[in-house]
Amino acid sequence: MNMPENSDLLRMLKVPDFVVQLSEGLIRPVPEFIRPATGWIAYPPCFIPVYEYGSEPSYCGILKHWFCDRQMIYANLLAYLGYYIYENSRSSEQFAIQILIERFEHDEEFSEFLTEIGNSLAVWDVRSIYDLWERYEDGCYPMLDSFKNDWPESLKSHFQEEYHGDFPSDSMDISHSNLKRYCSIEICDTDTEFESRVFEEADSLPPWFKEENQERLFYELLNESDLSGCWMTLNSRGWLWKDLRKALSALAEKADNYNFHMLCDCWLSQDHESFSEGF
Repeated sequence: MNMPENSDLLRMLKVPDFVVQLSEGLIRPVPEFIRPATGWIAYPPCFIPVYEYGSEPSYCGILKHWFCDRQMIYANLLAYLGYYIYENSRSSEQFAIQILIERFEHDEEFSEFLTEIGNSLAVWDVRSIYDLWERYEDGCYPMLDSFKNDWPESLKSHFQEEYHGDFPSDSMDISHSNLKRYCSIEICDTDTEFESRVFEEADSLPPWFKEENQERLFYELLNESDLSGCWMTLNSRGWLWKDLRKALSALAEKADNYNFHMLCDCWLSQDHESFSEGF
């Protein structure tokens, strides 16, 4: 039996075809910057790489949480910054438009080639987006229908209203019951004020935020059938990949879910140890 690949996972998650094609290298909108994910960069199980980007070990892909009420989003994973992760887009349409705007930044003027790239990403109003971007640059996002009512946390500085998503943000509820819906790599360690508020003002932090003996904590939660807690523990810093492999397999057996098994088989087939010992 062949192991599933990331493209198989993306199809299972019912993302648009262009996302699968990006992962397979069939679409290369910004070849100097965006490259197909080859798997050489290790990543946690909550993340499904779509492509590598930039000059440092980084992915753009999908953040998919299991066993909790979190929305699937597109995110950037910065392996070189201790696996810091941030929200890139809250929908496939936003994801496509942001890639297209990256292409705008590489071209000096509008061309039919940009229209072709946009259409390959299922974006049809390329010229109108270009005209807004040319006039306002990053300030164009609040004027785009795809972003007006539900923008990603990474673009919040361009909007006057409060962020409405469920990715960690400086305006979020930091009660214990809410923080249980997050893993430690989602707390932005580049925003020291927000990080301090979480770790100093929260009434009680979930134990996986302490990043101490995650393996022991995982099996304690597994014995309690706390699948959500197990999942957040698996995706919080403090693991060796070899130990995480065993724990993820144990969670898959406990969960007994076909799609989750598919995710686990794909993640387990990757050679994470060749990149680092753990995260």
